[in-house]
Amino acid sequence: GTGVNDVCGTLLPMWNKIGSQAGTDMTVAGLFAGNVDGAAFRSGWPGYAGPAGYTLVDPPAYRAGQTNYGPFVSKFRTGQCELFTGVAPAADFAAFWKQAARQGFKPKLATGAGILPFPADAAALGPLASNIAVSAWWTPNMTWLSALTGQTCPQLAAAYTAATGAPWVQSLSNYSRSEEHTSELQSHHDL
Repeated sequence: GTGVNDVCGTLLPMWNKIGSQAGTDMTVAGLFAGNVDGAAFRSGWPGYAGPAGYTLVDPPAYRAGQTNYGPFVSKFRTGQCELFTGVAPAADFAAFWKQAARQGFKPKLATGAGILPFPADAAALGPLASNIAVSAWWTPNMTWLSALTGQTCPQLAAAYTAATGAPWVQSLSNYSRSEEHTSELQSHHDL
């Protein structure tokens, strides 16, 4: 789907940059949940990774809530993977990532979707959160105006921070999605 294409198309240039700067091998570890999102990304990545010269080490999907990721880590280490990509809920990714670090698997860059959706998820990993890039559902850098309030995305983020005392979060996208739908409907005068 379009989301998969967007994410793959965004993360691949990061792999290229890290590869050129650090002399990274072109082998990527792939950890995909055994769910709809994992299946979508698993099927989408080969179309990007292969033509760009990357080899994806892709073991079978893991079960949600799994606690032993040792076989995956061993496969990635044996494959000499220096990059990582994956689609996993934050708790699953955290369990995998901590085990991977304990077992000496430390890729130069980790990329993924859904793996660290909130600041607290990254904070819980402490220093292990370094060199992880994730796709974002929403950021204050989006360019639309609210049809409901007239606020820009930066203004919406600032209002959230002022009201909560916390930094903006991606889940503001739930608001943004309703805004996008409202905008789309308003652009079709014939409805």
